Amino acid sequence: MRSQLFVSALTIALAVMTPIGWAIIIPKVAVAQSVAEQKKEADRLFDEGIKKFKKGILRNGISQLELAIQSLHQSIQIYQQIGDQEGKARSLQNLGVAYYLIATYHEDRQESAHNYAEAIRFYEESLAIFHKVRNIDREDEVLQNIESTYATIPDYQKKIFYTKKRLIIAQNNKNINRKIDLLQDLGLTYSGLLGNPIEGIKYFDKILVIARESKNKKEEENSLINLGNSYFKIENHTMAIKYYEQAMKIARELKDRSGEGLTLSGLGRSYHSLSNYGKAVEYYEKSLSVSLELKVKVDQLNLDYFTALSGLEDSYRSLGDRKKADEYAKKIAALLNKPDNKIDDKKIRKYEQQLIFSRASKDENLEASLLYGLGDAYDRSGNYIKAIECYERILEIVRKLKDRSFQQSPLSYLANTYVKLGNYSKAIEYCEQELEIIRETSDEIWTTDLLDKIGDYYVKVGNHLRAIEYYQKGLLIHQKHSNRRRSEIESLNNIGHSYYALGDYIKAIEYYEKNLVILRKIGDREGESKSLATIASVLKKQRNPELAIAFYKQSVNVRESIRQDIVKLPRESQESYTKSVADTY
Repeated sequence: MRSQLFVSALTIALAVMTPIGWAIIIPKVAVAQSVAEQKKEADRLFDEGIKKFKKGILRNGISQLELAIQSLHQSIQIYQQIGDQEGKARSLQNLGVAYYLIATYHEDRQESAHNYAEAIRFYEESLAIFHKVRNIDREDEVLQNIESTYATIPDYQKKIFYTKKRLIIAQNNKNINRKIDLLQDLGLTYSGLLGNPIEGIKYFDKILVIARESKNKKEEENSLINLGNSYFKIENHTMAIKYYEQAMKIARELKDRSGEGLTLSGLGRSYHSLSNYGKAVEYYEKSLSVSLELKVKVDQLNLDYFTALSGLEDSYRSLGDRKKADEYAKKIAALLNKPDNKIDDKKIRKYEQQLIFSRASKDENLEASLLYGLGDAYDRSGNYIKAIECYERILEIVRKLKDRSFQQSPLSYLANTYVKLGNYSKAIEYCEQELEIIRETSDEIWTTDLLDKIGDYYVKVGNHLRAIEYYQKGLLIHQKHSNRRRSEIESLNNIGHSYYALGDYIKAIEYYEKNLVILRKIGDREGESKSLATIASVLKKQRNPELAIAFYKQSVNVRESIRQDIVKLPRESQESYTKSVADTY
């Protein structure tokens, strides 16, 4: 991808090194010196400083960077005396870079947090001067420095704030390539890092328009892949397939095998979600082939390779081919058990150290940002109790704010973590609090997802009446949106299952039949067959064998037609599929 969310320390540093150079310690400047002599002296010292700075970057040497910082502070005094605002601004910017680098090199969390704060302070001072003297290129450069620092901390909302400032500059300068990069950066931040794909789609759509107008095929391919990923996240799999197919066509035109692999993987995921497992296997196999062709190291946790393996395992299991599914499961297990892929405790220690500083400085915004990272690290390492402590503290902090929407994320994290502990009652408690906040924002899609989730948790605790209540509320919203048919199907099915669990077989059949109508409309034969078999099993429970047999026969007929879709699979897989549906026969 062209746009990068994070800029390496070396890249940031090199971006601000200018012919003017870097400074070392400045001796006392005589009053009698002319302005030209003072300027020459400052520039010379600045040049000397660059040598110290480069040594610090190349050797990860904090001591060398601290020497550079001393020189830069002295150079600022001279530039200030002679009224050289741009010279002063360059020194301030480079001070920011130096503190940023020291923060990244420090293992002590408190020290890192302090140095990040210092970096931002000097960047802001530099930015104000460059803006005042109308040096647009330098202004954009410093904005990028600040943006990258907030991404590293991480504080994505503040990162977005500065990315948008850079976007305004790119638009004013009619810099199309920079505009595309920044739009993509915003789209990826919203869709990936903040979990808001609907907002991300807005930015990817803008890139698509620009790329097509400028006939930039590579950027068109990138935006189509990102659109496919975003639509997949909101469960609009038909739209996801549409964009993935367009992207795949361009990738093949450009002979971009890496891009082609991404689209094949996306198509595999989308078809799997539509229960078309034969198609899913077809695309996942092709994706796996591309990954291996590109010489991916299969002993490392490569995302494309891992996704293909995982998708093949799930799809073969859905087809009933346990042998093939287990084969891929073993490959995944071998991949995950490699030492290089395990969570590094250093990450946890670094967050813990940075928290000490944030609490000492009473900076609750910084503390909350650090707690999100620490909570995630604990969660990944399986220490859910510690993760909960982090999210509860975040909740305590954001509840002091007037904007209640900030409570949504920690509530969601708490619910998800309690689920991992099997404590569904606590998960429900936090989900219901989150639901109250989401309703205030009128975000119906998020509301339905949460209603369905709460329904699932009530099923887990055996309260099917409450589960039905939440499923029904979600169903009403799903039915208002044509792109939520898959979710509507799931809700109808869930309501049917809950009525069945309560022994109300008539109501269960009512919802299963509504489900069946939609499955037939969208052409989901696998789902149709399962639904027919489910209705038959309920009729059997009602002691209505004749009608049950009629539905079982319909289910078998549909399953027979599915065989046409799997004829390309190995005979062993076809036989395994037949065994998996043998109960219906």
